[in-house]
Amino acid sequence: MRKYSNYEYNFDLIESEIKPQTDIIIIIPSYYEKDILSTLESLLECDYYKCNVEVIIVINQSKESPDNVSSFHHQQFSDLLLWSERNNNPKISFFPIIITDIPPKHAGVGIARKTGMDEAYKRFSKINNLNGLIVSLDADTIVSKNYLQTIEIEYNTDNITKAFSIYFEHLINNKLPHKSAIIDYELHLRYYINMQRLYNLPFAFYTIGSAMAVRAFAYGESFGMNKRQAGEDFYFLHKFIKTWYFKEINNTAVYPSHAYRTEYLLAQENLSIKLIKKILN
Repeated sequence: MRKYSNYEYNFDLIESEIKPQTDIIIIIPSYYEKDILSTLESLLECDYYKCNVEVIIVINQSKESPDNVSSFHHQQFSDLLLWSERNNNPKISFFPIIITDIPPKHAGVGIARKTGMDEAYKRFSKINNLNGLIVSLDADTIVSKNYLQTIEIEYNTDNITKAFSIYFEHLINNKLPHKSAIIDYELHLRYYINMQRLYNLPFAFYTIGSAMAVRAFAYGESFGMNKRQAGEDFYFLHKFIKTWYFKEINNTAVYPSHAYRTEYLLAQENLSIKLIKKILN
């Protein structure tokens, strides 16, 4: 097995010892997320599971972040430390960390996700459990009640798969200001993948950063997460998709945020259309 050494930080970011029976570590990048407690509370409310779970919240910002963002992050970090002390229990522990020294050219979700996943790999190494699952979530999502239970079942029953894509869907209600845009966005995601499958293209899988997981040893073998400011999830998961040691988990769900900007949606739609035309031609 290739030894992983491509750490973003060569020192431990979490001082607390990892519990010996920890099998799942969830990574949550967070940048100016005002409703992160909804995400954390949805994890607390999950159905019963047997293993120990850790949740690493990576508050991150550029060296040149605005003062209001920096102030918000430092206050949030203090609040989350207190919240974690009150809510940590024998089955699940929350560990907020804050990174404020990121060069502007690298700042973004890629380096935040990498920082957390690197830390998870180091922690699994300490208990000699590189078969453990590093799970990626986002700070503006909630999860199904059977989320942790389902992931634990995959951990215990599938020893072959190295990486997983987890089912996702956007919750819709009539009060949403951009309801039609959200519906269009999810439809074009489904259409994009289903059309690839219709034409029997080999690598037709969803690559959503808030809905994926990887074995720790496989994370190390693949040289870890990249530092792309966007699309980091796509390039990371395709390391595994093309090897076929990859599968979808479809009997639970992640519910991404509704906070999509219209221009972002349009940009993604135009990109997908171009990719589909390129593939079919």
